[in-house]
Amino acid sequence: MADENSVFFSDDDISVESDDNKHNIRQAVTTVVPVAYADETLDTRVLLQSWNVKKNIVEVVVAAKLTIWHLRVIEDEDIARLFGNNIADCVEFKYYLKKWRNEGAKIVETPLPANQKVQLPQVQQISDPLEQYSGISASTAPPSNKDSAAKVRKHVSREEVEKVLRMSARGKSILQYYSANERLEPQHQAWLVDIIADYYLQKYDGVSMKLIDRVSDQIIQLFPTELKSTYYVKRPLGGNPKGKLHDKFRNKRRLYIAQGILKKK
Repeated sequence: MADENSVFFSDDDISVESDDNKHNIRQAVTTVVPVAYADETLDTRVLLQSWNVKKNIVEVVVAAKLTIWHLRVIEDEDIARLFGNNIADCVEFKYYLKKWRNEGAKIVETPLPANQKVQLPQVQQISDPLEQYSGISASTAPPSNKDSAAKVRKHVSREEVEKVLRMSARGKSILQYYSANERLEPQHQAWLVDIIADYYLQKYDGVSMKLIDRVSDQIIQLFPTELKSTYYVKRPLGGNPKGKLHDKFRNKRRLYIAQGILKKK
């Protein structure tokens, strides 16, 4: 029997939302999410602008709806198709993309728009270098099981989860909306688990049920009106664990393994 701390994901089919549900979610986004944060490519735009590349390059990449994740894994042949015959822009984009990846593929922290007045609580400063949100690196040496377990106990905290969310525009919009409304909409929940799963898949070599359980607890600490069962439900006898956070970890891990970013355990 698999230990709850071991890396384990069930191989049941990945759930797919119905078209009607997707439509409802899109409608909810336009209603409850500030327009400045409704576009998932906002982080991409801010990043490219920080490179000081030509405006045309920024618009081409954003028009293709490439997110930070896409920039971490996009191949040269895809970049060539993206820019077509515009070789100069292609070369410039590839140069800065390679430089960004070599420097850790970090995202640029996006300031809240000046017209947004919602005050968010201060985040406790965490000095551990592991808190730096950087790109997944296949060359990073994996921690031992003992070290990993200790890091889960010491570093998975409400403050860390909040800090991770503050690192992106989508994350900030989640915090801002909850501060004003004391609830999260389905799209906020989807963004939340996507951001959190991406961060912890980078931070730890493998994903344990203990980690998902702990992170889910901290989400509830940060967003008290949320239910833990939304994010993680432990494995019942003869069954499989479930929840939005569990499923997102599982599906992202499969995707990263298929892309060669993570090694299969």
